[in-house]
Amino acid sequence: MANLLSRRLGCPACGTLLADLEDEIRALHEQQQEHIRGLERDLAVKRAKITRLQKDRWAELRASPLYAKALDVLKHWQAVCRPNAREIDSSPRLEAVFARLRGGHTVEELKLAADGYARRPFVVEGRRCAMGRPDQWHADAELIYRSDEHVRRGIAMASVESEPSVDLRDWSRIPWRRVRRANRQRLLEALRESCGAPLEEDGFLLFPCPRCRSDPALSLRVAPEGFAWLARCSRCGVDDERLLEAITDA
Repeated sequence: MANLLSRRLGCPACGTLLADLEDEIRALHEQQQEHIRGLERDLAVKRAKITRLQKDRWAELRASPLYAKALDVLKHWQAVCRPNAREIDSSPRLEAVFARLRGGHTVEELKLAADGYARRPFVVEGRRCAMGRPDQWHADAELIYRSDEHVRRGIAMASVESEPSVDLRDWSRIPWRRVRRANRQRLLEALRESCGAPLEEDGFLLFPCPRCRSDPALSLRVAPEGFAWLARCSRCGVDDERLLEAITDA
């Protein structure tokens, strides 16, 4: 439109200026711009109203006698599922936890549900898995506490996976160095399949951490053979024992 109004309109055959048409187009353009400005003002007013309502609702939730219990649950969820989470007591998360507390679930049951989802926080091809890509992470508190069914599913995952999966007497017959090499190889295979090729730094192999990998930093370090430990995340602290347990249960 700006290019159209920057030049005079005329008849290509005789060169006569079409002043009336030019004025009409300019008037239509101004009407359109005023209409757009009006819509933008209405949108700003509605956004401000939504923000105000959200703040009022958040303040109402914080004043509830259930807030202390809900915050206790959400802090545990943050510790086991998303250490780098911010605003853990946002309205959607609080609303979900309040609903489950009012429905009869205890604080300990809700914490146990978070433990279950922490063991399998990714959904890969329709199945809950211990490892996956960042966009496959589905263990937000709003999801875990969305319904009684979701909570029971988390409790079930935590309960089943707390049972020993191997007979330690069988492992005791195998030389420990052989076990460490096998564990390291198994861990590397799983990490390469999930995260791709690692970077190397002073003999350590660097991967995104399967637990807190929403941050692109390569915080999980797999140690060289013969080192005192196999793997450790510098951000969330997950170690090779927890990772191998997750791989075994997957």
